[in-house]
Amino acid sequence: TITDLTDINQTRQALRRSQRELETNNRIAAVFLTAEDDDLFPQVLDVVLKATDSAYGLFGYIDDDQNLVCPSMTREIFEGCQVDGKSLRFPHEAWVGLWGRCLRERQTLWANDNLGFPPGHLKLASALTVPIVDHRDLFGLFILANRPGGYDQQVAREVERIAHYVGPLLSAHLRACKYEQQRRADEQYRTRLVSELDHRVKNNLANVIGLMEQTRGACDSIETFHHKLLGRIRAMAATHETLAKRRWENFELADVAKRIVAAFDATGGQLVLPEKPLVLPARYAQPLGLVLHELATNAVQFGSLSVPGGRVTLTWQKPDE
Repeated sequence: TITDLTDINQTRQALRRSQRELETNNRIAAVFLTAEDDDLFPQVLDVVLKATDSAYGLFGYIDDDQNLVCPSMTREIFEGCQVDGKSLRFPHEAWVGLWGRCLRERQTLWANDNLGFPPGHLKLASALTVPIVDHRDLFGLFILANRPGGYDQQVAREVERIAHYVGPLLSAHLRACKYEQQRRADEQYRTRLVSELDHRVKNNLANVIGLMEQTRGACDSIETFHHKLLGRIRAMAATHETLAKRRWENFELADVAKRIVAAFDATGGQLVLPEKPLVLPARYAQPLGLVLHELATNAVQFGSLSVPGGRVTLTWQKPDE
């Protein structure tokens, strides 16, 4: 029997590579399953650095604005880099050099000499850049540097297989992070909304109680009390509706005046307003609404709105005008 030792050695080497890749993938999967957000990228990078005997590296992802974000970068690289305005976020227009071309062309690139660097950049002897793609969408990249003996096609293919394995994991992780961020934002919004609603309800109830106390002292019968209180509460409701249409940010005094006087202006056209609008902060709406209601009530009882064809002219002026 003749045994080809070359085939046996090649088979053994292939089995060892397959075993190493399986172990590497298992370590990476464990990181994605167990690591906190701040630790995930550095831990994955550490696994890849050890698998390739690389001294330095970077593991970054592409955000929604097409920036390359690098939450994991070998500390020696970032601390040793003296480039002006250095950052861990690189906009699309800053994708230059070997890694920039890797991202733009979505292909693996490496170089073992003639590496160009901007002034102040840490000097690297060799570098390998591999894009991370899932379903033809670009999600990130690996940058590895200073491997003893440099990089070749075999190492590049090994890292490509790692990137191929990482692609779906990174894609799912980024989607989960985005969902969690949106969930937290929604929760914060709901909390603010409930807090604001609670504040406004309490404020309105306090106003109603104050109106009841104020109205009771000026009435000599239940009927009068009911009539006056109902009118004032309706004025508050009309002002509230005006504020709600402007999302409680501000209000036009003319809008409040029209709604208040509409309850007394049977024929229409009895209220004359200035052409120049006056926009005020929302906190002034209810007090001014009640003032306008009292003025309109007086005008109905004793003034221009008590006679046919009578008119009420409302004017205003800012203090600085």
